[in-house]
Amino acid sequence: MRAGWLARSGALALVLGVALSLSPGVADLADGEAAPGAPAPDGSRGIRVKSMDLSLRPEYDTSDALIIYDFTLANTGAAAYDGEVRFHVPKGATKQVHVCEQVDGNKHAVCRPYTTTNDGDESTLTWAPSKPIGAGQSYPIYIEYYYNPIQGKGAKTVDFRYHPSYPVDQLNMDVAQPARSSGFTIDPPATGTLTADDGLTYYTYNLKDLSADNPLELKVSYTKEDNRPSVITAGAPGAAAQAGSKSTVAVVAALVLAAFGGMMAIGLRSPRPRYAKGRPNRGRQRREPAPPSRPNVSVTRPSGAGTAGSAARAAASAPSRDDPQELLRLARRRLLEGKISEETYQAIVRDIEEGQG
Repeated sequence: MRAGWLARSGALALVLGVALSLSPGVADLADGEAAPGAPAPDGSRGIRVKSMDLSLRPEYDTSDALIIYDFTLANTGAAAYDGEVRFHVPKGATKQVHVCEQVDGNKHAVCRPYTTTNDGDESTLTWAPSKPIGAGQSYPIYIEYYYNPIQGKGAKTVDFRYHPSYPVDQLNMDVAQPARSSGFTIDPPATGTLTADDGLTYYTYNLKDLSADNPLELKVSYTKEDNRPSVITAGAPGAAAQAGSKSTVAVVAALVLAAFGGMMAIGLRSPRPRYAKGRPNRGRQRREPAPPSRPNVSVTRPSGAGTAGSAARAAASAPSRDDPQELLRLARRRLLEGKISEETYQAIVRDIEEGQG
């Protein structure tokens, strides 16, 4: 993890200032000899991943796994590249997929429309950059999605595969141990561990010079008797029984208010349980995670707040109170737009979950 990123997060970064010498187990991750000069599989010679922070978080803020790739492509060729970019993801990674260009530190500045093709046991995301990648220039990208590779009840396993589409100069990878889990192991073993500000333990790897189209594979095992996420604490006993439709209506009303840019105010049950600390700042901004993706995602602020036009947009964006996923989608969008706080977002998630209970 880069020094600047380490300074921002205070965690989730390798504490060593030099590259690690890979142990035999970690070296096996590369599944073959490194070939830093190998061309990308689509023939886009000169395009490579300069650096990537990859985070695997089983049962993090949902019962699925959250996967984050924060990386920079570099054009090392002599001419500008105006072709498409490809990125492999596990088959089934279709929940809340975001492919976003980073601009001036904003990791969700320009979320690109993409296409998905299925290639056997995996899928490939393909998109066109908003402008050509100039010779010698960098192209910062942020990708995240949810999917469910978690197998078993009680004794659980996660098989994770990262399949590079381009040569990778530097890969910093971490795996979060879910809260309330025990017997956590990873094969191959990690090279370090860190405790983040969310209270979770992260197992870290630092890899160099990975060849394109040479998958890395991890097998994660742990014991956890529940399916509750790690970053939201359980509600008070009996709280779910008190939730119901009034809670959902309050969430809808609050999100519509947020669409006008007003102060978020939810008159829900009191007292509220306190929530776990915020997500580790794994290169994300405070307003993470991004809103659930559609093939064409826009993350611009609505203009003309308070006008008839904005009122119409707010009404159109109001979610159905019978669709929890739509409620969650809009809540995430309001979080990304800076119209609600992280604490308010956590409260909304809690109320949606209790309303379903």
